[in-house]
Amino acid sequence: MMTDLFSSFDYAWGGGAYLMSISVWFSSVLVPFFMMSFMTYWVNPNYFESVLMSFSKGFTMVLPPKVKTMSGSSHLFISLLLVFLFFNLSGVFPYSYPVSAHFIATMSFALPFWFMTFILNFNPNWRLFWLISIRQGGSLMPTAMAMISEWVSLIARPVTLMCRLSMNIIVGQLVLKLVSSMCVGLLYPFGLIKVSSLVGSLIWLMMTLFLFLVELCVGFLQSFIFVGLLVFYVYEVVMSPE
Repeated sequence: MMTDLFSSFDYAWGGGAYLMSISVWFSSVLVPFFMMSFMTYWVNPNYFESVLMSFSKGFTMVLPPKVKTMSGSSHLFISLLLVFLFFNLSGVFPYSYPVSAHFIATMSFALPFWFMTFILNFNPNWRLFWLISIRQGGSLMPTAMAMISEWVSLIARPVTLMCRLSMNIIVGQLVLKLVSSMCVGLLYPFGLIKVSSLVGSLIWLMMTLFLFLVELCVGFLQSFIFVGLLVFYVYEVVMSPE
């Protein structure tokens, strides 16, 4: 039984056994690990491999041509998307650990990939590096304000990536747990089970199932939004060869 709404986000379940609770962080990685490890035992592709290859081909086709000029970009973004899909979707199920709800876990992905796009856009000539934010024919004050806002938005990108993903997962988990706990408390007061509460139990089941499906959709969409924003950042800096 959880003590409060935020108990499911505690990485040290059970008290002070912090070293033993580190394994909880890898609970969302076990499913894709076993699924990928058994893919090498069959000569012909199974259903999961066929779906994965079709998904990879479709994702590669929708990538912008400028992004494809960077070798291995399609495989990188597909792998990142699959990791976030397993993280977000596995955290919705009961007795699971929402890894993507922790800012440290999401920041460990957001900061390196943002730094990658920053290095791609970096020019050793600092004058040319600043010319990206300057508009031709503008006065001094609007140009300075535009440059400052451009740099603030550039520096804030990893923070927005982290907060967008984590906050959506956290809010969804809290709403799902709060609604479920309130329904159980209203339908079964003092632990009593009555015949008149059967209809209410069905209503509670339908509400919980609806929220569960909504959270699955939210986790699916947040994975695509995270990877889509990274693709957009790379699209801004990668130049196709002339």
